[in-house]
Amino acid sequence: MTPPHPVDQLEQILLLIWSDVLETEVGLDDDFFELGGDSLRSMRIAANAAEVGISISPVQVFEERSVRALARVADLEVAPNELEAALGALQDPSRLSDTDLERLSATLMRGASQAWRGRGRPSGGHGAGS
Repeated sequence: MTPPHPVDQLEQILLLIWSDVLETEVGLDDDFFELGGDSLRSMRIAANAAEVGISISPVQVFEERSVRALARVADLEVAPNELEAALGALQDPSRLSDTDLERLSATLMRGASQAWRGRGRPSGGHGAGS
């Protein structure tokens, strides 16, 4: 039997992101479409996840349809221990220490840089100087 509550920080973060984007309480196994999900919201979920170092696509949100299933296919662009700062920021930004803020800022910058590099390539997948 699967637990009704998040088992790790990744699931907790995804729950918070879904709840924020869908503007409702979300359970681990709730269906994205039954909660009012659509293509725009799937893009917002993917973008918000990328901001904290979690790589998912809008297509994966559509295909997996629940937080629990999505967490299984998500790729972490950060070290798992860096998720703690992201989780703290999502739950209560005012309680972050200076160290947490610095780590979160570095995580966000790294995620933004990776996203920019991924989108900035010319067609054909070749970088500058190739």
